[in-house]
Amino acid sequence: MDKQWSTCIELMASVPLFQTKLSFGAVSNPFSTIRFFTTFEYFFHYGIFNLSGGIFFADTAFINQGSSFYTMSGNLEKNIYQFKITPAFTVFCKNATINSGITALYDYSLNEEGYNQKATQTLSLAAGTSVLFEDNYIYFLYRMNNLVLGEFSGPQAHSQKPFTFSDFDNQQDLYHSFSITFTRYFKDFNLSIRAKESFSEKKLIEKNEHNQAITVSSGIKNCPLSNASFSVNLDYKNSSVTPKFTLGITLCQIIKKLKITGKIQVCSTLLVE
Repeated sequence: MDKQWSTCIELMASVPLFQTKLSFGAVSNPFSTIRFFTTFEYFFHYGIFNLSGGIFFADTAFINQGSSFYTMSGNLEKNIYQFKITPAFTVFCKNATINSGITALYDYSLNEEGYNQKATQTLSLAAGTSVLFEDNYIYFLYRMNNLVLGEFSGPQAHSQKPFTFSDFDNQQDLYHSFSITFTRYFKDFNLSIRAKESFSEKKLIEKNEHNQAITVSSGIKNCPLSNASFSVNLDYKNSSVTPKFTLGITLCQIIKKLKITGKIQVCSTLLVE
């Protein structure tokens, strides 16, 4: 029953072709002494190529005390290290603009606390391509999460050597998702259709579980916060499918300096054998 303080200093720099931000934070800790964390982010642009990413590092001494520390958002910090890199390129054609890139995220985090703690190294990948031509926009996206590079248990789990690959050939439960979005821009509004397929490898093989979703949405050009959407979500498991229907309407009105927003959403779930 005590107050905890936290502070963060950010240094930002911007020069032609390059932008960067360095954050350094310190927080009081109810479990031990003051803890520290730092974040470094960057963005580099040259010609048609872009390179962005970031690094996060948290003081791991707290783990020896059997628990984590509180961040500025009031949550317990679980991440130990994070590295992210995103190379991409943009091509301008006569009537089209093409963007394409890949993101890789390495995460070294603490899953449990105390003497039952478990530190896990995971890798997540994403690849996306977007094409804008005339009044049409198409976006393709693939994600792969939960590739376990190493997993260590015990009170000294965090002190194991990072980037040590474990024997995970028969233990992986990778999550995959594919999506494609098509948007058509009209004079006063836009219409968007999105289709998505997602599944985890183990559940798909063992229980034939996967998920499909289709979303149709429309927005008003002069009021971007106002939109209407309808989605159908299908959960497949063994020989059954569970459809879920969602209809939502969001309206926003700005009167001088006052913004009024209202949202209505209706959901319905059915079980079909």
